[in-house]
Amino acid sequence: MDGTAPQWGILNGKSAANLAGAWLAPSGNKSADVSSLGRSVRALLYRVQWDTGFTATLIMVCDTPESAAGFATLIGLLQQASKQPAKPGGSPTLPPILQSIQTQRDGARLELDVTGPAEMLDQILPQGGS
Repeated sequence: MDGTAPQWGILNGKSAANLAGAWLAPSGNKSADVSSLGRSVRALLYRVQWDTGFTATLIMVCDTPESAAGFATLIGLLQQASKQPAKPGGSPTLPPILQSIQTQRDGARLELDVTGPAEMLDQILPQGGS
């Protein structure tokens, strides 16, 4: 069934917080401390469909509606920042994939949807290395 069925998973507790924090830190920026923000994530549910590209849905279950609203605001700010041209010698550039994320919030739940070519995932997935 490789490539013919959706991939899905559920993370909770510390693993959900760590993954959420890693996704929110700018690429290559290890000095950003998003651990306190990540701790407000109780669970991450995800589904990825691989076909002519990818379609992904990520549902963040936060501890409060305010936390979910904060994440939605942060994603909106990151989307705006990713549209800005990179400045020479400036901070790390944000991945353009941020521009294609659609968000929908319902109480303490935040749903993120993104679709695109598989190469787009290279912008956010950790690369293997030594």
